[in-house]
Amino acid sequence: MGSSAFLAISVLTLASLAAISRAAQTSVVAWGSPDDGVTNVSPNLDTITAISAGLRFCLALKDDGTVIGWGRNDFGETTPPEGLSNIVAVSAGAWHGLALSSNGFVVGWGLNDNEMATPPSELTNAIAIAAGYEHSLALLGNGRVTAWGRDLYGETHFPYDLTNAVAIAAGDGFSIALRDNGTIFANGRINVYTVPALTNVVGIAAGCRHILALQSDGTVVAWGMNDSGQTDVPPGLSNVIAVAAGGGHSLALRRDGTVVGWGASGDGQFKNYGQAEPPPILGAAVQIAGGWDHSIALQGDLLEPLQEPGILDWTVVTNDLHASISTQRGWSYRPELTSDLATGPWHMMQPIPGDSGIRVFRDTPSASTQRFYRIQVLRQ
Repeated sequence: MGSSAFLAISVLTLASLAAISRAAQTSVVAWGSPDDGVTNVSPNLDTITAISAGLRFCLALKDDGTVIGWGRNDFGETTPPEGLSNIVAVSAGAWHGLALSSNGFVVGWGLNDNEMATPPSELTNAIAIAAGYEHSLALLGNGRVTAWGRDLYGETHFPYDLTNAVAIAAGDGFSIALRDNGTIFANGRINVYTVPALTNVVGIAAGCRHILALQSDGTVVAWGMNDSGQTDVPPGLSNVIAVAAGGGHSLALRRDGTVVGWGASGDGQFKNYGQAEPPPILGAAVQIAGGWDHSIALQGDLLEPLQEPGILDWTVVTNDLHASISTQRGWSYRPELTSDLATGPWHMMQPIPGDSGIRVFRDTPSASTQRFYRIQVLRQ
């Protein structure tokens, strides 16, 4: 299988994806190693709503709910199953891909050693996914995490009392989950699961063997393997709204759409192909992802913004598991349930940086439901 490689770092939740009723003009920019055509992005990728970078391949989600892949395809990792549709999130691992459908089901393809591309049959209420080196994760609507695939270091072991996870990420032999109280749970390799005492984390990313944590003040903390400078966060880095981690490099997306990279100095096992150096052609980015020795960014306007902060009455009519409201990047939300005309349990998840909306979901589908929310939109 080659050297111990990377795993997928994209943590995609339904909040930013299911809310997109129509994508504006977008484009994907890739840089770093040109091997296997991973940086050869088709100019026709102009309606993309999400991206993910794996070992030497990439996945992109189109606004019609279909998935496209490019790059190395030794195990079918760039070839999603025929007929795959209604997808709201994608995640690229070392040699396998995952897709999350709008009804909470997870689909996998590519290399299936240790069955990392075969989600458990009972998995039906996922709200986020993460593909690792040879294992996979799904965040459930009740705040628990389901894991499958290789378990060499305990990377698929999550405690039963972990019921408040809001984000997940997977690397090479380790997994991490962000709790709703701003703390991090980690398992697997010892050098990464010794987590700093952080209490205000709002976003996470997992690289090959390092972790990034985005704090509520827009700063970044990194730890784990540092053979290429991937945990040496640039001094003064601030106003960050999303992070991504690759093999030996790290990326941060700032509020103004600029991307900052570091690591991949070439001193370790990772060659320096400039994967930590965004190209001049990159405009204002809205999403970022890091692969083994390449990086990709999505630029353009994904969502139709609210014109002014204020109160918005929102009505949802849906018989699906998920519904969302969204505004422009960088706004925060304070949801208040004003009335509930439905029966059955519903939950409200707080937004995560990089997301663009409020996510609401119920544990089981039921008949068409109408709910009213009053959303206070604030500038961060």
